[in-house]
Amino acid sequence: DAADARARLHRRACAYLLSADDEPALWRRRFGAQGARYRASARPVGRPHSYDYLIAALAGLQAAGAIPCAPDPGDALFAWSALHGAATLRAGRVEGMRLPMPVLAESIVARVIRALGATPSKEDNPP
Repeated sequence: DAADARARLHRRACAYLLSADDEPALWRRRFGAQGARYRASARPVGRPHSYDYLIAALAGLQAAGAIPCAPDPGDALFAWSALHGAATLRAGRVEGMRLPMPVLAESIVARVIRALGATPSKEDNPP
């Protein structure tokens, strides 16, 4: 149901934030200037990565009726950008990002769901 789908996305968000909190040096290595080379060598061939799980969690929201339309690639990029940005700011120890992780994750999840549930206007879809 919708509550389960939302809880899955929340758990994924917490796990993503936790990885940045627990290993900030590794986080910077994975997503810094040399990140592409590191990610290519660190992930076994054929294994999904965190972005695949995010896409599945977003699709689960739609299947459960939590959002009205199937998420498109732009929706997935939006959700990942919000979560990844927060994780990166936390890893960098940026002031104001030290909310308790479950609170921050829920805030991001709520905003993503709200954004994906809104009827887009022309201003939301620039050419």
